[in-house]
Amino acid sequence: MINRRHLIQYSLLGAATVPFGGFFGPASAAGSKIVISEALRLGMYGSLYVAADLGLFAKHGLDATVSSAGGIALPIPVLLGGRGQIGVTSPGMSVNAVREGGKIKNIAKIVGGVSMWGMAWPGSKIKTIDDLRGKTIATLKFPSSTIQVPTYAMKAIGKFDPKAAGVTFLELPPGAQAAAVKDGRADIATAFEWDISIGVEKFGLEPVLSFADAIGPLCFTTAMATEQVIASNPKEVQGFCNAIAEAQKMMHQDNSVFTKVSEKY
Repeated sequence: MINRRHLIQYSLLGAATVPFGGFFGPASAAGSKIVISEALRLGMYGSLYVAADLGLFAKHGLDATVSSAGGIALPIPVLLGGRGQIGVTSPGMSVNAVREGGKIKNIAKIVGGVSMWGMAWPGSKIKTIDDLRGKTIATLKFPSSTIQVPTYAMKAIGKFDPKAAGVTFLELPPGAQAAAVKDGRADIATAFEWDISIGVEKFGLEPVLSFADAIGPLCFTTAMATEQVIASNPKEVQGFCNAIAEAQKMMHQDNSVFTKVSEKY
């Protein structure tokens, strides 16, 4: 089995053999080619989709492709292996990479709060972090923020250890959390958008716990790049940051911008 340490080591080895052409591609009429590796296709990455759909990346000189890596840890090997230039995932993944020798830096804040909710049956008595004691929580498979965030909340806010309090994490593939609550295998599911809306519309569940309200503002998701990409392509990296900032400003000014674009993703 390949563990986190080996994953980073293999990625570093791949990066050492990638020529410079593996970083930002040659400029075209549409701009410098760039691959943005997102962890998963999630509603909280809305600024990426708005920037792509409304031509903001192109406006700032980038011919950008947004590609889903398939997991919270997977954008890192994409970056270190030279198959993408910018990754979007939990900042904890960049910390893990640096600890193992990867030269990764965060360049922009994508999500400034915990965009995660707990959903359960209507009438559920689960309303607070303390109510998670003794419950089974349906989550994505480790490593996942759907496990890490409630664990942190229980320890830091609830002041109790999840294992000692009888909390069980039911780790499932993407999209299976709501079904686990519906069929009784779990008391509550922790999920992002759009899974929360799907749980409401198709499974009859409702959001009963907001981790953003419980924990408060923080840097939940960041954009990151290797030090080599940043040093060699400062104009393009800044262009990415400018496009993201513009997309976020547009969404804050008019919420329908996100709603309209999200329907396409």
